[in-house]
Amino acid sequence: MRSWRIPLLTAGLLVIGVIACTDTEPPPVVDETAPEVALLYPPEIFDDLHRVQDSTHIYIGASDPSGIERVTVYYQRPTDTDPTEIATIINPISFSEVPDTLQTEFAVPDGWSLYEAIWGSSLVRSGTEPQLFAEAVDSKGNRGVSSSVTVIVINTTDLFSPVPDFVITPPQGDTEKIFSFDPSLTEDIVDTDDVIEVRWDFDGDGLWDLGDWDQGQPSVYANEVQTQQYPRNDVYSVRMQARNTYFPQPSDVKVRLLNVTPRGGVPKPPVTMDTFFAEVPAGRYTRGAANPDGASLNELPVHTVNLTNPYRILSREVTNEEYLNYLQVALDSAQVVFTGNEIFAADSTGYRLMDLNNSRIYYNIDVNGFQIEDEYQQHPVTGATWYGANHYAIFYGCRLPTEAEWEVAARGDSLYYIYSFGRTLTEGDPTGTARINYENSGDPFEGNNGTTPTRYYDGTTHGDFETVDTGYLWPQAPDTPSRPAASGGEMIRVYDMSGNVAEWVNDWYGPYTTGVQTNPQGPVTGDTYGNYKVVRGGSYERSADGCRVTARDADRQPDDSFPSIGFRIAYFPQAEEGLRGLPLPFLR
Repeated sequence: MRSWRIPLLTAGLLVIGVIACTDTEPPPVVDETAPEVALLYPPEIFDDLHRVQDSTHIYIGASDPSGIERVTVYYQRPTDTDPTEIATIINPISFSEVPDTLQTEFAVPDGWSLYEAIWGSSLVRSGTEPQLFAEAVDSKGNRGVSSSVTVIVINTTDLFSPVPDFVITPPQGDTEKIFSFDPSLTEDIVDTDDVIEVRWDFDGDGLWDLGDWDQGQPSVYANEVQTQQYPRNDVYSVRMQARNTYFPQPSDVKVRLLNVTPRGGVPKPPVTMDTFFAEVPAGRYTRGAANPDGASLNELPVHTVNLTNPYRILSREVTNEEYLNYLQVALDSAQVVFTGNEIFAADSTGYRLMDLNNSRIYYNIDVNGFQIEDEYQQHPVTGATWYGANHYAIFYGCRLPTEAEWEVAARGDSLYYIYSFGRTLTEGDPTGTARINYENSGDPFEGNNGTTPTRYYDGTTHGDFETVDTGYLWPQAPDTPSRPAASGGEMIRVYDMSGNVAEWVNDWYGPYTTGVQTNPQGPVTGDTYGNYKVVRGGSYERSADGCRVTARDADRQPDDSFPSIGFRIAYFPQAEEGLRGLPLPFLR
């Protein structure tokens, strides 16, 4: 502080005084304001993450009155303790240097400088979600830090569709089970289960049942467990496909086989049938009346059926003796009820299973049990309703053959065969009477309820009646007690596909349609075309034309009983055989 001596005049006296005054120059101002800095690109996306593929432009805006000395850009992964420097930039660029495709993605605030860095992200693992941010330093050494932007890294070398997989629970079961399908085993390097889309084909028919994005169906995801119940037993090829959000092609199709058994569980036919099952191989076969002689409209149009799995079918019809054995066990275990000369299911359905008035089986009150008329033990059982035939099959873990399986077993791929043995009734038999049992065929059993024993027409002579061997030739099913797998089985003929008794098959009636049909099984219920089950093969009551292997009877209700209708059973190879020999379906 400086002071001056100033003379003062007061009342005629000279007085010397001292006045102090302060310095008028202000102290120097120190700049401590941090620069303004913002990450302009990549953008912050609130409902998603910006995707960085191999490399990306990064644009930073910064402003400071003292001028920006440098800008540094960093990334930091969630697992990193410290950030990693991407680049340090000293010189700004003009907005005109930004590529045209990006100029619409951001704007530079007025008065701000624009800086550019290029980040090569190929060393960062795809699927990583690092945070990007920038630091600006002004000429006075002040530092400003931007807000962070989270991005997701997806590099070209890692661009793949998901790896699909799923679990079926339970791994096998019967038609009463509800199966669950869990696709959460599907793997992807980037997307999580809740964004990976999947689509399902539960029955292996080549059509997507759920989540078909090509058809605009609602999306389903890999974190969603689906459930399905199968009304029919079969070995189903369940298919699943997945796609992620960043790769254009969907995944390969994952296929798992599901063995849905009948309600009776694992097939266990009676021991009397051990040597009588023919195995029909998988393949494409023709169904319908390619030969129009005697054909009706419900045998048309001719079309192809694709049977994706081999199956086993009884080479003859179920006999009276075999059905009687079932009845005795079912009665003893209270599974059926006998009243008014009829047999009914003891469960809540109460279905009529059999009318003994149409059968060679009768109830003998003297012995308090069922018996068979003399010499009819090996004749085909009659009088069973469709429900009765189905209950019998289920009891042994088997099923009725589908209509397609029945016709294929009858004539294989012999397109123009009218009978299982040829194109005409007289082919190999000029009399036309020695191969099948039809009305007035002249066999020794002609007359009232004139069934012949099963496999009667096998080329042997019965008294004065000489037969010609009939039936379509198939391999005998291996892995039966009398035909171990090592032997490969033998050839066997399927008998009585024409005549003797007509036969219940599994299907509800429905008209044929064109095109390839994979494992056709008729309508799901009987409501669509009437409450009728299909009957095939003709009987001793029908003319020879009515016994053609393409002929279809479609006017029998499932609780009807007839003296001229029987059945045979079928099954898929047993589950404990490891589904050996089952081919994958043709994937369309």
